[in-house]
Amino acid sequence: MLGTRFTMEETFYRARLEAHGLEPIIPKEDERRDLHRIIFDELVHGTINGASRDHYIEITKELSAKGAESVILGCTEIGMLLNEENCPLPAYDTAFLHCISLIQEAVR
Repeated sequence: MLGTRFTMEETFYRARLEAHGLEPIIPKEDERRDLHRIIFDELVHGTINGASRDHYIEITKELSAKGAESVILGCTEIGMLLNEENCPLPAYDTAFLHCISLIQEAVR
């Protein structure tokens, strides 16, 4: 699970996943700090940095090595760096999923 430090460290995502029998894996503390910094210092300002993209990909590979079968992009901006073409794991982009749900609800 990738996102801001709050998303990765607090229980609002983790508890829901665990309630459905899933075991979320989060990056190491220094990686969480890096991911959080990239979101707030770069992505929210529209800055796309290749080195930051590579860092996200490397962290995702490490999560895969720890047993992750997919990754949640738990922050709206992460999709600016990771997508189905470059992510080493199947990715669930929460921004995209929220949009799909809203559209489905709107056309009901």
